Amino acid sequence: MFNFKNTAEEISIMPYYKYAQRNLMYVLIAVVVGVGVYFIPAVSYKWRMTSLSLAGVVLFLYLWDVIFKTGTKIIFDKRKRIIYKSYSGLLKVKRYHFDQVMISFWNDNGSLRYGIANKKNRYGKYIPLVDDFKNDAEQKKFENEILPVMNKLLG
Repeated sequence: MFNFKNTAEEISIMPYYKYAQRNLMYVLIAVVVGVGVYFIPAVSYKWRMTSLSLAGVVLFLYLWDVIFKTGTKIIFDKRKRIIYKSYSGLLKVKRYHFDQVMISFWNDNGSLRYGIANKKNRYGKYIPLVDDFKNDAEQKKFENEILPVMNKLLG
């Protein structure tokens, strides 16, 4: 699902948190394939290097995804009234002031999406708050528990 935290100083949400387990599965497969071929004596040197290279590419893509997608956190700083976008805690980028944005929703390929949009350009670039909802219960939880807190903060 999504990782939501509400403290006295900030509200944070990780829109792509649900992909963490899937990414870990890819790494395990890459490690098994990359290391496993060394224990098979019939495999030639070329195939060993090819499998090791593929495992390296998958691990690089995993790290990229962990830093720039799965680890992305939207932070609403209550004291400074600023929205930040943090990339796995390594890079924190100031995006908007609270008075410049609104929470917008739209239908994208049959899926309802919520995001933070600039008031001046509502249909331009946006910061996604959640990815696709898996089911109605997840959507109801977001709309009833998380969305009112964010609307109250931005309102």
